[in-house]
This record gives sequence, C-alpha cells and structure tokens, in this order.
Amino acid sequence: MSAVIRGFCCTVSSPAAPDAEIMLRGTARQELDHDVQRRYAITAAACLGWQPAAGEFMLLAVDIDDVTYIGHDAETGAQHVARWPTGVEYLRPPVTPTSLGPPQPVRRLLTPATGP
Repeated sequence: MSAVIRGFCCTVSSPAAPDAEIMLRGTARQELDHDVQRRYAITAAACLGWQPAAGEFMLLAVDIDDVTYIGHDAETGAQHVARWPTGVEYLRPPVTPTSLGPPQPVRRLLTPATGP
C-alpha cells in the first residue's frame, strides 16, 4: 500500500484482489488533540503490538471524498469501474489486446444505498 500526501490532498491505493485495485481520495489533516492521540496509542498497542507515545508520532485523519474500484470482469475480460459517491459504474470491453471500448453502464457493486 502506498500513500502520497501533498498539501492537504491524500491518495491511497491498495490492491483489493489479484485483478483489482481500490483508490481512496480525500483531504488529510493532522490530528493534534492529545486525547485522540492517547486513545489511538492505546488501541495501536492492543491491536498491533506497537507502543507509540502520544505526541511523538504524526496521526492523520482523512475525510474520504472519492472511492474508485477498478477490476476486471472474469467472463468478458472487460475493465470494471465503480465510483462512490458519484454512483458511476460501468464495464469497458476489450477492443484489441491494448485498448478498451466505450463505457457500458452496469450495476454490480453499487446499490441504491451506496450510490449518489
């Protein structure tokens, strides 16, 4: 997993499966509240075995603005894209080994509750 923070923008990209990726985009802010850092340090110690000292590490909070899933349809080989909160979801079928056709709307991952 990789994270890039430039100014206040943050992009996190992580493999979701062998043939898929999920990208989160949002706004990062440093969490300076000592009580929040203390509670995080206690939780990290209990769950991770890491013993951080409150105030001696940078803790970030991220407001997620966009989630993008990019995967592949196993049956057709089409690229499958789903985006939240826009509610856009489509397949792009392969036209040649190196190019994709126009988007074809589908509803496989997003439901009315997760769409716009």
